[in-house]
Amino acid sequence: MITFATAPVVRFESLDSTSAEATRRLAQGERGPLWITAQQQTAGYGRSGRSWSTPKGNLAATLVFQPSCPVGASHQLALVTGVAVHAGLSHIFKDSNVDGPSPQLKWPNDVLIDGRKIVGILIESTTYDGTPVVCIGIGVNVGANPVITQPRATTSLSDLGVDVSPEDVRLSVARALDDAVATWAGGAGFDVIRARWLERAGPIGAPFSVHVGESTVHGQFHGLDDDGALLLSNHSGDIQRFAYGDVTLGWHPETKETE
Repeated sequence: MITFATAPVVRFESLDSTSAEATRRLAQGERGPLWITAQQQTAGYGRSGRSWSTPKGNLAATLVFQPSCPVGASHQLALVTGVAVHAGLSHIFKDSNVDGPSPQLKWPNDVLIDGRKIVGILIESTTYDGTPVVCIGIGVNVGANPVITQPRATTSLSDLGVDVSPEDVRLSVARALDDAVATWAGGAGFDVIRARWLERAGPIGAPFSVHVGESTVHGQFHGLDDDGALLLSNHSGDIQRFAYGDVTLGWHPETKETE
């Protein structure tokens, strides 16, 4: 039985984007499970097409696979992957005997350490003959902080005193994904994943902002709904639901940038 930890890996020294390569292979009939990695990306991207820089020494990987789930449940894999990446990094810290701040999940697809971004996750899904196929892009700052165009804080495993290879990080995350996806069970176990995600996120009541298009809403974290959408409590005490948006933690009225 092929697992995510034992799935074949196609490795590139340089590539425009592992996610773009995954899309090309899907068009050629690839259904996975298959990992695509690159030592360096020249046109990496994240959500909403934002640039994601991958200097050598960092992990750029995309997993292609067919989840056994209804088409409408594949978006839950953003939270499933967040839980898995958190577990994978936690194992690496434990094995490295490095003490420091624990990783924290930020909705919907970032991992932070001490408020600094260390992981970005990109979920892209499509269907072929009515069957969902998912590409999970995972970028981890292993050896260096990326060059960024927005004033947002980042960190790397190297900065935190962890000496590990990108491949070791990928394997740790792959093993954790095996567990998380099995627990998720195509959506049947999403309540367990949701609970795990909330345990690893910021506290209820923490201030933040949600940016959707040209609009920004300020409020306090009120958890996730049963489908994984973000819940915000505004200044009037009303609860607002967001299925999409960019989150900035610790807002103030002048906040303009997203993290």
